Amino acid sequence: MKINIRKQLILILIILFIFSNFIFLDTKVKNNFPNTITDTNQLSGESERLVLAQDEWHTLFLGMYRSYNKDFSEIRVGSTTRNLILALSPFAVLYMNTQLGGEHTLVGNLTHNYAGYSYIERTVENFQGNTFLVYLYDPNLQNFRYFLIFLRNIIFIFSVALIAGYFFRNNNKVASFIFVGLSFLNPLTLKGSINLYTDMTNYILLNFFIINFLFFNYEKILSYVSIGLICSLLIGNSIGNLLLIPIIFIYIVIKNFDKTKKLLAMFFSFILSYIFLNIYELSVSTGRPRGIEYIDQQLWNIWHYQTGHYFITPSGINMIKNVFIDHLPYTLFPLLIFLYKTFENKKIRDIFLILSICQILLLLGTFANHKYSPEMGYRNLSVIFAFGVFCFCLLISVIENRYSFNYVKIIIVGAIVSLSVNNTYQEFVDRNIDFNILSNKYMCENIGGQDAPKNIDIDYDINFEISEKILASELENKYNNVLLKNNIDCVFIKSSRSNKFLANYLLLKNFELKFRHADYMFFVNKSILTEEFAAR
Repeated sequence: MKINIRKQLILILIILFIFSNFIFLDTKVKNNFPNTITDTNQLSGESERLVLAQDEWHTLFLGMYRSYNKDFSEIRVGSTTRNLILALSPFAVLYMNTQLGGEHTLVGNLTHNYAGYSYIERTVENFQGNTFLVYLYDPNLQNFRYFLIFLRNIIFIFSVALIAGYFFRNNNKVASFIFVGLSFLNPLTLKGSINLYTDMTNYILLNFFIINFLFFNYEKILSYVSIGLICSLLIGNSIGNLLLIPIIFIYIVIKNFDKTKKLLAMFFSFILSYIFLNIYELSVSTGRPRGIEYIDQQLWNIWHYQTGHYFITPSGINMIKNVFIDHLPYTLFPLLIFLYKTFENKKIRDIFLILSICQILLLLGTFANHKYSPEMGYRNLSVIFAFGVFCFCLLISVIENRYSFNYVKIIIVGAIVSLSVNNTYQEFVDRNIDFNILSNKYMCENIGGQDAPKNIDIDYDINFEISEKILASELENKYNNVLLKNNIDCVFIKSSRSNKFLANYLLLKNFELKFRHADYMFFVNKSILTEEFAAR
């Protein structure tokens, strides 16, 4: 009975641990809304790794183009992330609609096609300037994007929880905690979780590949079909995954050489699902035979990495050295391959060996690259983080099984949980950002605000409480009177459901969103942005 109680307490602790990390990731996303197309922080002026709008354009907006039947020919970025966005979009649209301002008697002839997918299409298509800039300036599109990332991160958390559960069921509690900790706190997750690009999608797929391998049943055809499906999704997400697929297929064929029907099911599942999931990309034609454009743009990616990006980085051993040193200790994990014989379970031994080989191949695959920077490196190393962390935790589980060190276990688990809780707290607390930098930057003379940060000097309160029923047109007139009468050129506002009429509708008519941190938004009157509009 005591053992069961202890086990239940540990399980509760793991669940709380995962939940704490979920809060951490969600808060991190809200604190990193896209505010610039460059990697320069608008508040500090320093170069940072922020959300890059031009990259997300390939996944977010091109993914949504298909929802309103618009063609596109930019297909060098894999389709899997676009398909994921399209699949999750109904939920994100629903969330956006709950935050969307306006009232149906005020939106004119749009009335029944104002909200939802119509809003996205209309806002993107009518934007004056480069399309990939649009969601920097529209809070509703930002809300749409936020919920997509929220759902994507939920899927990632689910994949982590499944693998952590595997360790837990095998009585490897320390390994379970370490796996959760390293999965959430590694550079790829910390940086990729705030973006809507291919990196986190790849991490998720690799986690599900591990889950497939762990629960692979050599006698059930479904296991072979699922492996084929995941492999097609991996290649559809990134051409770099081509390095992994032959190794995986060769291993499965060798292990199941006599199971012809099951192997054929795997290959047919791979080919058919790849064609189905990439049908648009494969059918794009620019006057050449269909499929050639797709192959051309995928090969372009290889050329891109092997020639450089703005800067040309030395290739060969120097490149491998940079990748290895900049991403320690994770790049050490593949070198632990020589410990594969420590596993008594043959299936786990094989999994450890195959995943380690895949990591080594990835590292060696950087040999010919001329494109690299420490900040961007994580984007192409999802295999190291997904497979490496798992393999490392497999070794931890061996130590845990062979040696009894209860007090050390408690210390390790306590340290991991404390680190996680501290990170969550630090991301959650108010950082006392000096938003006055923004008002000085845009030379704001008359500043309006509603529920603005305490350290902001507000000239006019834009605050109308709806205490009784009021005509929507009358409410709009009241807001407009304050804004126009006082010649307000900048507005600080904390967005909420109660003021969405102002923040997510009315202000957008004459003001442009220039900065957002969590629910705090900063708008500038369009009349003083004429030079910026001209530059776009």
